[in-house]
Amino acid sequence: MLTQSPQTALSMGGRWDGWLILTVLALGPTILGFGLYTLSLRYLQASVASLIASLEPALTTLMAITLLHRPFANIQWLGMGAILLAVVLAQSETKAH
Repeated sequence: MLTQSPQTALSMGGRWDGWLILTVLALGPTILGFGLYTLSLRYLQASVASLIASLEPALTTLMAITLLHRPFANIQWLGMGAILLAVVLAQSETKAH
């Protein structure tokens, strides 16, 4: 907002339907996501919950590929593989102890 002019900073102006959609998209997934994560801590160990949360970028990538038909570069596939490998290694290390 600091780099925009006052006319474009809040370009939705008085369009309340746009502000409502923006608010629902901002609050809904945030409250639901963090709420469910916090609720899961009642039933899971924090180490397990954090491993599941670590999968979020990889799962989001798979959803983007599937639902949005987004092409991904090899480096992005490599990054997703590194995340999955790290989760698998961390899980196997947890089971070893």
